[in-house]
Amino acid sequence: MGRPGLVMAWAPIAERDMLLADVRPLISYLEDELDRPIDVQVTDSYDDLQQRLAAGTVDIGVVPPALYVLAHKAQPELEALAVKLVDGSTGSDGALYVDDQSGITDLQQLRGKRFCYADQKSTTGYVFPRAALRKAGIDPDRDVISHVSGNHIAVLRDLANGVCDAGAVYSGGYLAADRAGVPVQRLRQLAMTGRSPQDAVCAGPKLSQPLRTQLKKALLTYDGKKGGMMVGQVERISGFAPIREADYDNVRAALRADGRL
Repeated sequence: MGRPGLVMAWAPIAERDMLLADVRPLISYLEDELDRPIDVQVTDSYDDLQQRLAAGTVDIGVVPPALYVLAHKAQPELEALAVKLVDGSTGSDGALYVDDQSGITDLQQLRGKRFCYADQKSTTGYVFPRAALRKAGIDPDRDVISHVSGNHIAVLRDLANGVCDAGAVYSGGYLAADRAGVPVQRLRQLAMTGRSPQDAVCAGPKLSQPLRTQLKKALLTYDGKKGGMMVGQVERISGFAPIREADYDNVRAALRADGRL
């Protein structure tokens, strides 16, 4: 691989080491297909990923849905090449959890409680749960106490450790947290908060058109179930599919309700 390398950055949906280990089979495949090395990084926050994409210091960004909508508004030239398939699905559900011993059985009981979020630009870990609270007549800025845990596994860890009374993650976060040693059996799902697309793979502004075409083709022909490439505790990427902008409509609606679009 004598060609110049590429930087591929992921939002911190989980602990850095776990995420990096999970995506190694995909990276090896892309390095072979693109015939160049890839420096894989996990950014410090969702906002950090957006800023680095805009600055052109990232060639390929794996961008969660709400972040994609916000980044595309600020940077219309941002191009999404494909959306992840996780265990064959292009979508993921948001879920709200409480401690099973808390006695909380209704969203109304969350008034005055401490609420754990993943990141302020997370879809299922922030945007959707705030919309769910608002729909229940609860002001997420006044009626609950916000705590940002940093990623989805950290949300459930904080909830299990009593840092918060409730927390929101994507549906697969429960299984990922269990594999990370979080005692999730003591947690109970209180509500579903919405359906969102999986993360999109986006081209940074300095990625050439030939490389974009090559990368998109590689993504759309990736078969994570072939040769044991679908592994890991978090990602479980089985493939990629073309972007469908209509799949982001409910994400946009939730962002508008939150005054961010």
